[in-house]
Amino acid sequence: HLNNGQVYFGHLSRVSQNTITMDDTRYLETYQAGDNSVSQSENFAVEQAPKQIYSLVRRGDEKSLATDHTLYINRASVLFWEKLSADSDIVNSIKAVAGQKAENSK
Repeated sequence: HLNNGQVYFGHLSRVSQNTITMDDTRYLETYQAGDNSVSQSENFAVEQAPKQIYSLVRRGDEKSLATDHTLYINRASVLFWEKLSADSDIVNSIKAVAGQKAENSK
């Protein structure tokens, strides 16, 4: 978790006094599906907010940013990091995508 609100997921490959190096880095991208809708009756109105959609993006897979998926972060920008358990939703999503890519490359 960085001090600008950005969160990255990956393998910490190196931690030095000034830099943290992450391999196979991913981040969450959010967007909204649908529009605000309002349902009205005689006595009240209900506004329904658009649905938030989250997508786990592999850093470097973006068309405008072709990299080797390694990220170097200034350690002063890091608020904290934590190890994810093998059965966490994020880890399972990464494994599922990796499995799909392996299957598609056959």
